[in-house]
Amino acid sequence: MEALSHDDQLHLDAAIGWIELGNHLEADAEVENITATYRMHPDVLEARWRIYAAAKKWDACFDIATTLTQNVSERVNGWLYLATTLCNMNETGQGVT
Repeated sequence: MEALSHDDQLHLDAAIGWIELGNHLEADAEVENITATYRMHPDVLEARWRIYAAAKKWDACFDIATTLTQNVSERVNGWLYLATTLCNMNETGQGVT
């Protein structure tokens, strides 16, 4: 997996800082500054999931969590995000394929 560029990593770090401060709107603005090439990077997707979860955008969270579990299944967070999303969507009884 390719590392983010220095500038993109700074935007991601700032986004994570905003998430931790409870401001998902500023976090989203920082993620939007990441180069389009890197927006599908797993680290960026994880930050985006946290932003959408704070906004309770569960459909978007589901898409991101599914992408993470399919593309980087060894990352535990993707599976945790998928379970959390399904729980919040009241879909815990549904099978995921």
